[in-house]
Amino acid sequence: MRPPEVFVRELTPEEGHRLKSISRRAKYQAKRQRAMVVLASATGMPAPQIAEVVRSDRSHVREVIHEFNERGFSSLDPD
Repeated sequence: MRPPEVFVRELTPEEGHRLKSISRRAKYQAKRQRAMVVLASATGMPAPQIAEVVRSDRSHVREVIHEFNERGFSSLDPD
């Protein structure tokens, strides 16, 4: 059975600009990757395709999206 698709909530233009900046300039690669996941999801790209693009697994992509929807930008920081 196929899991339901997960997408990030609608982003404001300011959030989109901030995510683009983070995806290019963040100190930690993990934070850059998480920002890319959120941006890709905002364009309507499904989690399996995002996982291929960022070279991660589907469950990690879904987790990043859920965390961003719940906690916002603080969820992008490495633990």
